Amino acid sequence: MFRKIRRPTPYFKVPPPYNPLDGEYAELKFEGTYPYCAMMQVAREDTYEDYVVCRGFDTRIGKFVDFAEGDPEKPGISVAKLFGSRGTATYGVGQGSARKYRVGEIFPAFLPAQGIGEYTPPSPVSVPWRVGQNPGYAGAAGEWGGQPEDLGESVLVLYDHNNKAVNWMFIHTDTERHFRFQSREDMVSTSCTACVRQMSGEDAHIAEIHDPDQIFEGMETGTKGLVFFQQGKYYIVQAKCDPDPLTGCE
Repeated sequence: MFRKIRRPTPYFKVPPPYNPLDGEYAELKFEGTYPYCAMMQVAREDTYEDYVVCRGFDTRIGKFVDFAEGDPEKPGISVAKLFGSRGTATYGVGQGSARKYRVGEIFPAFLPAQGIGEYTPPSPVSVPWRVGQNPGYAGAAGEWGGQPEDLGESVLVLYDHNNKAVNWMFIHTDTERHFRFQSREDMVSTSCTACVRQMSGEDAHIAEIHDPDQIFEGMETGTKGLVFFQQGKYYIVQAKCDPDPLTGCE
């Protein structure tokens, strides 16, 4: 009795090329370089809450994916931002604006996975997390910088502006946490709006700044100082006593 030969491609009826030197059939799918870590460069202005468009070498397919606006041959790679640092610098006042990713910045990224090898175990029914190999997103981005509000909040599959599932995610830590500000209104209660910019003076934007302990209560319009960015919010750490004339936030 002869054992039936296993056909590597049962639905095509044709086996892949055979290599007599190693006695193996060629792989039908190029698996790339595990564990799938790559360097990604920001290639488009930061305008999305949960991800930025980059260019870089996709280790799964062994190809450099470039980006050019409107060029289908250079689509770029959508890379998710870190949980806790999501939102955009122009997302709007009171929404927990995050640091702005600058075109040209380079960060390491990886493919997050829920499981090992080719096996993705299902989450318990009580755990609202079904993203698998996807960074996912939570609905409380404005309040917590993209972090779930609690254990009961769902983590959903993250899609980009082309309705494609996002695979890659940054693994860097924020190197810039302190920002300059100039208030645009008097401090009322524990927060006010301000023009916030990087320490270099670039990427100015309007955001809400917070003073939960009311240390700077009574701060007037035009006051300058420093804020610390954490969990999607700017917290005042230093303020100048004499306010300067407000010149805007160009």
